Amino acid sequence: MTSMALRPVADKGYPGRTYKFYGGPEVLYPFGHGLSYSNLSYASDTTGASVTARVAAWESCKQLTRKLGTAPLACPAVNVAGHGCQEEVSFSLTVANRGSRDGTHVVLVYTVPPAEVDDAPLKQLVAFRRVFVPAGAAVQVPFTLNVCKAFAIVEETAYTVVPSGVSTVLVGDEALSFSFPVKIELAV
Repeated sequence: MTSMALRPVADKGYPGRTYKFYGGPEVLYPFGHGLSYSNLSYASDTTGASVTARVAAWESCKQLTRKLGTAPLACPAVNVAGHGCQEEVSFSLTVANRGSRDGTHVVLVYTVPPAEVDDAPLKQLVAFRRVFVPAGAAVQVPFTLNVCKAFAIVEETAYTVVPSGVSTVLVGDEALSFSFPVKIELAV
């Protein structure tokens, strides 16, 4: 193996590594795949969220490589290291067990960066919680995501930044999931 890069390298035909960047053929068991003897389902009233992060006078906006044809932003991203990071996104979901057996389930929460950001991860795991759900019952599972920890990405010069735009919170895997948009606005 001559390339240890995580991100895909198109001219070498390299599809990338890890669930964050892999864009090759479909894998048999994707990250987060699991089996259960219970019949589980998710439900949530969350349809979206909006966060405004104030960029202080001493902070500077970071430029990000954006996909061709996307409009430039006044403040594309802010460096996490210099930002106060008090902004949060809270939501909850109901995990229902419609099966005849008690079961435990791990709820996985991912974030997906704005589609306009080039060379960003496909998704990244930001939270998880194991819950016990009795047969025929439902359990409420709350989550609170810090914007700087959950929505940050590492850009091409190795700074950890929070990009402005519409990110997505994705809960679950391909078999059992729901998602909602989170608009992050960086106010200068």
